[in-house]
Amino acid sequence: MTRKPARKAPAKRKTKSRAGKHAKVKPAPERAAADAKAAQGALPQWTTAQIAEAFRRFKAANPEPKGELQHINPFTLLVAVVLSAQATDAGVNKATPALFALADTPEKMAALGEAKVRDLIKTIGLFRNKAKNVAALSQKLIAEHGSQVPRSREALEAFPASAARPPTSFSTLPSASRRLPSIRTSFASETAPDWPPARPRSRSK
Repeated sequence: MTRKPARKAPAKRKTKSRAGKHAKVKPAPERAAADAKAAQGALPQWTTAQIAEAFRRFKAANPEPKGELQHINPFTLLVAVVLSAQATDAGVNKATPALFALADTPEKMAALGEAKVRDLIKTIGLFRNKAKNVAALSQKLIAEHGSQVPRSREALEAFPASAARPPTSFSTLPSASRRLPSIRTSFASETAPDWPPARPRSRSK
């Protein structure tokens, strides 16, 4: 019996390796132009439906958000935010209980006076300027807003030294990355039930 010759294994096809397509980095001038557009708010804006869905998810994830700053009402939260600039939340929380025990309304704070406020918050950095701003914003709330914390961004930004810093501007505060979601939502829910606005605002003028 003759043996059949063994079959040779098929030769492997030689394939040319294709060079993968990589994203090209834009030149520096184009990157700078893109950054400028982003800074001016010239990027695609969310629709009203997208904004509503985002806040629906926020509420579902945390129905009763609480910020780290201790407060009693919208006014004391506003004051705590003013005091938190260039200070830690823990440091602010150590000073505010005594302050809020004496003054938890604009009228009481105005009656307390700048000097007394300064003495109560002297453990916080920049306490002299902050005491001045707290006294001034209290007077402004009484004179222009019926002692109520306003709901509009424009009104909040009109306070002394941009003291109020509305929810959309909380990223400018120290430690914002840590406390932004809870404080922003808490501030909005306590001072502005109709927040967020129907359409996002563009920074470009």
